[in-house]
Parts: sequence; structure tokens; C-alpha cells
Amino acid sequence: MDSNSESPTRISTKEAFSGNWLKMTFAEYPTRDGKTYFYEYVERTTRKKDLDGISIVGLMKFPQTNQSPKIILEANLRPALDKYVLEFPSGLVENVDDCLNDAIRELKEETGYTPTKILEILKTDDIPQVSPTLYIDPWKSNETETLVIVEVDGDDEINKNVKQNLEDTENIIVHLFDISANLWQDIIKLAKEKGYVIESKLYALVIGLVLGKKLL
Repeated sequence: MDSNSESPTRISTKEAFSGNWLKMTFAEYPTRDGKTYFYEYVERTTRKKDLDGISIVGLMKFPQTNQSPKIILEANLRPALDKYVLEFPSGLVENVDDCLNDAIRELKEETGYTPTKILEILKTDDIPQVSPTLYIDPWKSNETETLVIVEVDGDDEINKNVKQNLEDTENIIVHLFDISANLWQDIIKLAKEKGYVIESKLYALVIGLVLGKKLL
């Protein structure tokens, strides 16, 4: 079989383990020399259609007080690492047909902040407010998410003295960062001070901001 011209066909699928949230699966595929091999990967048990979760890029602006725009991030205790991970607010999808509403709910529950309007730039076709289905780590999982961009009015009374509504098993600390040339330095400084580790999507966003300024 020429792997460059023909897609390999899965021969068999076997579930090895299933828990409350995840399951381990073995997929059998042909090798180029005519033999077969088994590839192990992880799936979520909570999938809705083809979507597992949502991540939220929350941008806070201050139209009345003209403070510097901020990005809403959180340090989330992740048991797999036994560390707090600095990342975007996120959660499992509940209504795959209304991801924006799911994002608003998740952001409010995890951070206390309520999105108040759609970004002006998102009224064009440049960047979709709700992304297409994205694959997080396809080398070991078929887990998917959509990335939702929302704006929070920091001057609105609803976003003052906010309170999280966390589940008993959640440990989340909210952080606001100025969106400035020092964003990455500020993130690194806090991570070192608090012993946080950093999610790859967050780093990718910062790199995109830097490259957009330097190369475009």
C-alpha cells in the first residue's frame, strides 16, 4: 500500500477501559509492509455529536473609564499534573447547537464575569466568534473543542464584585492581564511566582499577537 496516495483503513476497534469521563480505545491499522499494528488513544465519554468542549477567549474592555484592555485567564488545578495550569476558561459542551450560550455560562460560572456584547471586529468574516471544530491533541486523543471569543464590559455593574459559581471539585483562580507588549512577560512572572504551568493554546495566542505586530 502506498501511504502517500491511499488513506489507511481501520481494521478493528476495541475498547480497553471506560470511566466516568474518559475511555481508552485500541485501533488496528495496516502497516506499509502488510502487517498490522494497534494504536491506543483516549476518547471522552461525554461527547455531543462531534464536540467535547469549549474554550473561551474573554477580552475585557472599559468603554467608560478607558482602562487598558485585559484578557481573562484562570489558574485551574489539573490533577493529571498536580499543578495549577494557567489557561483559558473552558468546560464541556452542553448544547452543541448553541456554543455561544455555553461559553457565556462557563465564563460566568468559572470567573464570575458576564459577556456583554460581540466584538466589533467579529461582525466581519475575518475571525469567527465561534470557531469550527478543533482537535486538541490528535496524536493521543480524538478530543475536540470550539474556541469562542467574547467581550466583557469591565465598567458594567454586572461585572463588578463578581463571584464564581464553582463545582465542589473545581479549584480555579481568576487572573486579569493587560493586553500589552509585556503580556508574555507578565504571564511568565506570575507563573514563576505562583508555581503555575502554562497551557499551549495560551502561548500560541501570545505568539500570534507578537508575530502580528512584528511581521505584518
